[in-house]
Amino acid sequence: MKQRLVGLVMLLAGGLLGYLSVYSPLEAARNHEEKVSLSLKGAMLCPLGVILGLFCLVYGESGDYGSSLATAIRARGAANGVTLSFGPRTVMTEYW
Repeated sequence: MKQRLVGLVMLLAGGLLGYLSVYSPLEAARNHEEKVSLSLKGAMLCPLGVILGLFCLVYGESGDYGSSLATAIRARGAANGVTLSFGPRTVMTEYW
């Protein structure tokens, strides 16, 4: 039960980071606001938090966190974070 709670917190934190670090700056750039800031740390941590949160939420206490599946999920989350850190910057240049 404790792992599922941790997974839920990680999922919510990843979603909040995604909103604050990716969605809000893109909306600000789309609205041609004077100051737009993009947090690369938040953009990189957002997918990792969401993916690991879902993993903990689904598998809970029975999850084998050292397995090759868990390693693949963490690697995919990190790759999504890197992609997400460069994607909004490219999109924002179109709006400026």
